[in-house]
Amino acid sequence: MVYRYRQNAMDLSIKDKDVKNYELTKVEVKTSKDGKARYAVCEFRQAGLRKVLQEQTRPVVMQLMAAYGSTKEHEDVYFKLLEETVGEVMPICRVEVTGFPDFIRKDNDGKIITETKERDGKQVKVASIYNSVFIYALCTDEGECINEQQFSAHC
Repeated sequence: MVYRYRQNAMDLSIKDKDVKNYELTKVEVKTSKDGKARYAVCEFRQAGLRKVLQEQTRPVVMQLMAAYGSTKEHEDVYFKLLEETVGEVMPICRVEVTGFPDFIRKDNDGKIITETKERDGKQVKVASIYNSVFIYALCTDEGECINEQQFSAHC
């Protein structure tokens, strides 16, 4: 099933959506540079794998915030709850959104991601070109994205 959205003269569409169980492995509460917002950087690893295999997979990292307009006390409770759920398994939805103008990506070290292609009989490295992004969202046990209406409106 392909959903299409039009935003800023781009014809974006949802190409793929899947849900997997992930284990919350790390929570680190941080404050924004301007000091006005607090958020939790949460690391999730694919559940159901042996620990040695789990370490070989790339984690999903999300920044989670308490509800907009929350008091500091409510934020404290929310972040404590997150920290207490380390080790729990929860479903995460991965949605691939396509239709963006071509762009390149950089790795964690800031280097442009490349691929090897043949040009004039020689193997050369060229920048990998992308036109889709993956969006990760927390899900219900039934696999429905939390705030899916809001998510859909922003695609």
